[in-house]
Amino acid sequence: MSRHCLALVILLGGLLTFSLIAFTARERVITVTVEEVALCYCEEVLWDEEGFTHEYKEYTSDKRGYVTDLAAATATGWESYGVTVGEWQLSFRENYNLETDKATYSTLLECLVKGAVSKRQTNYTARFQWLLTRLGLDFIDDRFTPSKTGLSWRGELNGIPTTIMVKAPTQEADYAAWHHPNGHCHAHVWWTKKGG
Repeated sequence: MSRHCLALVILLGGLLTFSLIAFTARERVITVTVEEVALCYCEEVLWDEEGFTHEYKEYTSDKRGYVTDLAAATATGWESYGVTVGEWQLSFRENYNLETDKATYSTLLECLVKGAVSKRQTNYTARFQWLLTRLGLDFIDDRFTPSKTGLSWRGELNGIPTTIMVKAPTQEADYAAWHHPNGHCHAHVWWTKKGG
């Protein structure tokens, strides 16, 4: 495999997300960003060279099967939360940094999640059960860290160091538990938007 950036982008529709059930990885970062009344889901998985090469070979040997298996492992139960996932992109990336003489290997999935954000005048509420339940997490019980731009958590899931960030519109106060006009509960985040 060359040391140049390898990027393979697959555009598909349907209810798909990224899962590590059948994979081993060094680290994963899940970022969910509020975009008006939708959520942009992004999951980056960092691999060592061997793991990355294995996953890429698995994908190229049966592209449809790889994607189908990935979808089956990750979409379970999402429909019960009333969300849908639109077009998504899956990328395999190898980046080589000349300054550090090191390569990084990652896969990246991005998709738009609809049906999780509701709006009433200038008040918004985003539901995150679709994400948190499958990960076995809770914003309050698992002590997500609030900030003026959302919530974050770092820990280990299935033996993999994981970071989760929920990026919401910037507010004057932290998104603290049960706080108003912006805040969060166990699986919801709310905020107001000036000018609606």
